Amino acid sequence: MALSPVWLITVPCCLLIWKTRAPLAETKSKAGRFTLSTKLEAPSLLGLGVGDSIKTAVFLGNETVSVTGAVAQKVDDWTFTGSSIQNSFTEFQNSFVPKFSKLSGLIQQLQSGDGSDAVRTGLDSITNDIQTSIDQFITKHPASPVSTLAILSTINLTEDVAVLEKRLNSLKPAALSNVFGGQLKQAVVNAKFNSVGSIALDFSQADTTGKQVTLSQFKGKYVLVDFWASWWALPERESFPGEDIQ
Repeated sequence: MALSPVWLITVPCCLLIWKTRAPLAETKSKAGRFTLSTKLEAPSLLGLGVGDSIKTAVFLGNETVSVTGAVAQKVDDWTFTGSSIQNSFTEFQNSFVPKFSKLSGLIQQLQSGDGSDAVRTGLDSITNDIQTSIDQFITKHPASPVSTLAILSTINLTEDVAVLEKRLNSLKPAALSNVFGGQLKQAVVNAKFNSVGSIALDFSQADTTGKQVTLSQFKGKYVLVDFWASWWALPERESFPGEDIQ
């Protein structure tokens, strides 16, 4: 990856691209220009910093990218060219950041005690909007690793594991050949574990007489598995009619 920034400033600045805490490359500008070069194992979500106070997220692969901007500008006004991945990441940010902000605000209202119909309706509305937008985004960018990030960033809003798996399967290999691809695949495996409709994990446990009982021996029957604490008081135990709690 080569990053060739042109900054509309006359004073030197320091640029770093880093993954986690370790800088991948850094330099200082000369005459308002500088170039960074590094080799990425896969397209990565990185941080781009200028000086000590200006930082922004970028999603780059091993392409040559140019960025133009001024320190006095807002980071959102910087211009990136040469990377289709960064272009789709910018599109993702422009589309979803306002939606996430609205969702966060409504959740805060709910947590503060405002359980009004307006708040709950608003939550349902913005959640559905995000779900629809995710499907539209990954349909438009099936080969982009940004689509993988988009699915992961909204995974807590997707209760239906079938929907999650469908989104994963709609992505092309290029979208999954990165750290987010591995995380998404594992997330789907985890979501399918003991989900509704899946085969329950078999286990054995001693019953109240000390006899070992295995879940699989009740195959084909309805089984209620109830976890309770041994220190529960008698009235709490009696609140489960029909259960023989010892």
